[in-house]
Amino acid sequence: MFAILKSQHAEIAKIAAGLEKLLTAHPDPVISELSILRTKLSLSLVGHLTAEEEHLHAPLRRSRLGAKIPRYAAVADATRDLRLAYSAHIARWPVKTIRSHWADYVAETRALLGNLSQIMRDEEHDIFPLAQQLLAARAFPSESGSGQDGYAVNDRSTLSRL
Repeated sequence: MFAILKSQHAEIAKIAAGLEKLLTAHPDPVISELSILRTKLSLSLVGHLTAEEEHLHAPLRRSRLGAKIPRYAAVADATRDLRLAYSAHIARWPVKTIRSHWADYVAETRALLGNLSQIMRDEEHDIFPLAQQLLAARAFPSESGSGQDGYAVNDRSTLSRL
């Protein structure tokens, strides 16, 4: 499950790098290329947030394990804030406004991309490894004993009710 999220991060980073390259290489905006990259980034983010909800947030809520991950709440809040900021950014920057205020658009976009990059690093470093470990331990309690839910692993490594 976390391989999917990391793969999506890689795809998002690739799109963001293409957007950054366009922002740097073209002082006069190439709106068609910019529009394509903005759309790709938006679609990738929507898909990723949906997958993240399914594979990370919902399981952590169901198992009440989020509190055991030290930076989980802060990173989740930063993700929510960035999602809202990115939606506002897209609404605030139609093509006509981008053309007439290119330098401002570039500065704001770079700030958002920097925040996005930081969140992805935080998730991969601080959240995903511990969440994966906690969720796996919850699904398969120790082989030598019973888990918190009264399950034990039998000789065939399947769960059986105690």
